[in-house]
Amino acid sequence: MIEELTQNSPKEFALLINRLNYYGNTALMDSVMQGQYPTVQLLINSGADINIRNKIGNTVGHIAALNGHLRILQLLVDNKINVLAKNFEEFTCFDHAEQMGN
Repeated sequence: MIEELTQNSPKEFALLINRLNYYGNTALMDSVMQGQYPTVQLLINSGADINIRNKIGNTVGHIAALNGHLRILQLLVDNKINVLAKNFEEFTCFDHAEQMGN
């Protein structure tokens, strides 16, 4: 998804950055899931929505916690994600971090 975004003009990039893929994830969500810290930084700095939800109600904070990416979770917190946001199962990102032993 990142390659697709970067092949567009800056104006198109701004429109596509928060587009949901088939699985309901944005480029930022996929990058967080894969632990790609530099890409996460780039997308945040480029205006990616850090509080958007996927099809099951998870934010990037939930995804970082569920995948054990604590450095990325800290970056998201530093960029003011809504740490109180609950997914459809009523869990916050910190609930998931605790569940994962972090």
